Amino acid sequence: MISSTGFQFELPPLRKARVVCEFANVAVRVAREFGADMTALGHACGLGDLTEPMPASIGVENFLGLFEAASIQ
Repeated sequence: MISSTGFQFELPPLRKARVVCEFANVAVRVAREFGADMTALGHACGLGDLTEPMPASIGVENFLGLFEAASIQ
């Protein structure tokens, strides 16, 4: 794939793609502010207990699962 600036890059397969935790932490903070059950939310998206510190990055599938699980709560 070539960007608009001419830089050529490849996107990793979804199962290997990662999201830095700064983005995930914003999603977790918003879910907490809306009253989500953080333990249940974390387990539903495969991240474990969201009351604990998160790793430096998480899988894109987990990140998307976080939004899906939060929308159900």
